[in-house]
Amino acid sequence: MRTAITSSGRIFFVQMEGEPATVRDYMVAAQVYLSLLEEQFDNALDLISSFRAAAAEAGTGLLTDEELESAKRWHYAHAHADRVARPLLSNPKAQRFVFRLGAREAAASIG
Repeated sequence: MRTAITSSGRIFFVQMEGEPATVRDYMVAAQVYLSLLEEQFDNALDLISSFRAAAAEAGTGLLTDEELESAKRWHYAHAHADRVARPLLSNPKAQRFVFRLGAREAAASIG
């Protein structure tokens, strides 16, 4: 999925929140997080659908059974990617990964 790019840029990306991030945090830890996250989905559409279901769950909480399963898949994928990549951060206790959809998408994030 590393080619999930449109004319306006990447479809999704990772930002860091908390303590100021270093170049290494973005170049290594964030990329490991994103790669592990991507590996857990068949394609970009599945990843984004699961992300949106988790965002909807956090908001209204009113989801169909299918959406709940998709949200659960997102939470599992995020937790796995975070668990592996977090130790690579310069300050793992004070930083977190935040998945974001690209510029043309709504400003949604979960992390």
